[in-house]
Amino acid sequence: MTLTIKKHDKQELQAYIDAELACYAIRLDAVDIDTSAEPDSHGYYPRKHFLGAIEKIVARNLFFAMTALQERIDQGYKIFISQACSPEISPTGAGILFVVKPEDLQDEDKAKIIAEVTAKYEADIDAHNLKVFEQERAAMLIEEEEARKAVLAEQAAKAEADIEKRVQQRLRGMRGAK
Repeated sequence: MTLTIKKHDKQELQAYIDAELACYAIRLDAVDIDTSAEPDSHGYYPRKHFLGAIEKIVARNLFFAMTALQERIDQGYKIFISQACSPEISPTGAGILFVVKPEDLQDEDKAKIIAEVTAKYEADIDAHNLKVFEQERAAMLIEEEEARKAVLAEQAAKAEADIEKRVQQRLRGMRGAK
């Protein structure tokens, strides 16, 4: 399979950025398993902090959770309720609430995400182009080796023909000497 050099495409990069920002808007800000990374020798994937626009408030009971919620609202956060993220009380009595980060914090996160996606995109292009370079280099080495073998075979054939010619001349000289 022949690979081709890949160039930086602004539309493709923007599509990756838009997809990651769409995930950011509905993702909890938390540490989770990073399935895009390589697993370790035991098959475990590493954990990674994923930026998200939604934060989870967990307190030992609903009263403390509501107090933390009020503090967050005073900082510019907004309460967030969805089918997957609804307020609840855990079986142990802990209060769980969800909030959306303020716009200024979201803008900081978005800048980090854009930088991260851009760096990964450029690294992927560089890795791809390096693979193309290595493939072309290997193909060129094979071509050079085949050309060298062809030249050596041609030289060997010429040397063989020259020896054959000299042997024929020597045999003719021996016949004439009788």
